[in-house]
Amino acid sequence: MDAASPRPTPLGGPSGAAPHFSRQRPDHSPPELLTDEELARSIDSLSRKLRSARRMLVLATVWRVTLVAGLAVAGIGLMTLGPAPIVDFLERRRTLVTTWDVFAWWFGGMALVSVAGAFALAAIRDRRRRATGWRHRVYDLSRRLELAESERRARRG
Repeated sequence: MDAASPRPTPLGGPSGAAPHFSRQRPDHSPPELLTDEELARSIDSLSRKLRSARRMLVLATVWRVTLVAGLAVAGIGLMTLGPAPIVDFLERRRTLVTTWDVFAWWFGGMALVSVAGAFALAAIRDRRRRATGWRHRVYDLSRRLELAESERRARRG
């Protein structure tokens, strides 16, 4: 068997593995180690990423607030509506709503709201987790961008 190293694949390393010590992208390198051209590219890349992350943070927050407001309006509307319009709609005629109908309506409504509330709570937690992740990403990008811009200012002046 030949003692030569395995032939590299198009992905860069033997057997398709990425090399462990590849050069970092400029926007992940410390600004002191970059040339002026790489620093400019890094600042441009970081500012684009920061704008995108801020948009996603706003979108996640707006979506979460919209979800909460929509669920609250739907729940209040369902409970306010009461059994009379529903019974009329189902039986297609005007009927007298009995005490049993009201009891069944409120019990069924509460059961429906409880099940929907459990799913809504899980969805709201997921949205909060996403918004928190975007908040951390915005903070990290802001910090890295500030470091890169301060390095550029130090080089110019």
